[in-house]
Amino acid sequence: MSEKWMKKLALLVAIIMAVMVLPAASVSAEAKKDYVALGDSISYGYTDPVHGGYADLYADYLGDDYIYTNLSNPGDTTLDLQKVIRLNRTLIQRADVITISIGSNHLLGPCISALAGLYGLDAAAYQDPDGTGLIAALALAIQADRADGGVTPEQRMALLTDLSKPEAQNLTASLAAGTLLFTLQWPALMSQLHLLAPNAEIYVNNLYNPLLSSKISSKAFEPLFNLLNVYMKTINLQISRYSSRLGYQMVDVCQIFADPAKYAGMAYDPLSAPVAFNIPAALAIAGPSYNPYDPNQFAMFFFACDPHPTTAGHTLIFEKLKLLN
Repeated sequence: MSEKWMKKLALLVAIIMAVMVLPAASVSAEAKKDYVALGDSISYGYTDPVHGGYADLYADYLGDDYIYTNLSNPGDTTLDLQKVIRLNRTLIQRADVITISIGSNHLLGPCISALAGLYGLDAAAYQDPDGTGLIAALALAIQADRADGGVTPEQRMALLTDLSKPEAQNLTASLAAGTLLFTLQWPALMSQLHLLAPNAEIYVNNLYNPLLSSKISSKAFEPLFNLLNVYMKTINLQISRYSSRLGYQMVDVCQIFADPAKYAGMAYDPLSAPVAFNIPAALAIAGPSYNPYDPNQFAMFFFACDPHPTTAGHTLIFEKLKLLN
């Protein structure tokens, strides 16, 4: 065979090999799966400075075979989530795994507004994503309460559970409205998601009561805990009842976070509890010696007012999610 034909043959072999290799590379790229996290500030990762939240932990657990996209937005409700799903149809259609945390703001919003309203503060006027502005103003208002010798912070808090008072009536009406809105929107939201991604593994967190630390610290907060529990349980029942029909698994965060043993060390390490939100502790911190310019004191007050899971709480959600996989 001539040298000329040898060169042509070598070129032909090279072309064939290239054609064979290219589809393989393409298949390898397409083999990547998609993990999409949807929801509110809990799914977004507040307040877990160590891991970035349970969704980030779960993405690390799934590994490099998955492309991770977190579409969560702090403050979102079910209505907001419906918009997120519509705006990201293509991504959600190809999703293999979806996690959702939504519903807390249907109840948290009214509670924050009610607590702020006790001191004449308008929660809507504070736009900080992490709530630092409102929390700073609340600390100063509580401190002033301690100093003026008039109505105590504890007496103000009691107004929220005394149904003869407008504060309690407004809070109850707002919690009922938020719960009704969730109840009406949830089946439509999950039907929409199920139609878009019928083969995806979908995991939905139910709600936890962030006032357990407060109730453990002081029996005076048991009525407020019980009030929130009524509406929280209604939302959780709605999440549970549609799970098999609409193709998702419920992550029972409520049960995990309700274990009193997990709060055993909160007196000396509040962040060891699943949730550090502790109204009695916050009221004690914002006493006469409270210095708003001391970052350590503000951090203590901030975490005592924070209803989100701690790093320990996010880790517990991740561990439960991993068991369902």
